[in-house]
Amino acid sequence: MIASPTEVVAAAFAALESGDWSTVAELTHPSAITEFRSHQISHLLAWAEFYAKDEATRGSGFGSSGEINAELLARFTERTLDWLPDRPTIGALAAAAPKEFFARWLGAGYTESPRPRQGQRIPRQVLGVVQESERLAHVVYRGMGWIPIVEIQVMSVSREGDRWLLMQNMDILRSPRLLTPVAPC
Repeated sequence: MIASPTEVVAAAFAALESGDWSTVAELTHPSAITEFRSHQISHLLAWAEFYAKDEATRGSGFGSSGEINAELLARFTERTLDWLPDRPTIGALAAAAPKEFFARWLGAGYTESPRPRQGQRIPRQVLGVVQESERLAHVVYRGMGWIPIVEIQVMSVSREGDRWLLMQNMDILRSPRLLTPVAPC
């Protein structure tokens, strides 16, 4: 058991630095993982629907609601995602257990993305904690931003039983948010 909010955040940062995606997933609150998974699958489905349209009528972009549309999932479940390691289908990603999906997405986004990201494996230093309630705390830390300056960041953590778990923030999630390709696979 990780006893404090700062310890769980430091452990998650160490796991992120070492590429231990399963540990990062274990230290992340299930609701944060579920929400992230839903947004990513919804985005993939919107991408697949966009490229399934005739080029002359598809417009110039696509968006998603963050909710997984069952009709679109059934329609595009076999769509292969060639730019991801092991070339999974949208259906296989959607069927993966949430922690498995999250760990896989982190691994693909941080280590195997064809589009290198700024800010990968950046050193983060925990500075302190603001305890909002018995069940919610905010860990303040220093990390490098998207431009080479130091940014002060906040990672919220929530108590679940006897454990503190990360709610995640865009500092961590923006790097593994794999962009869909600009052309169909």
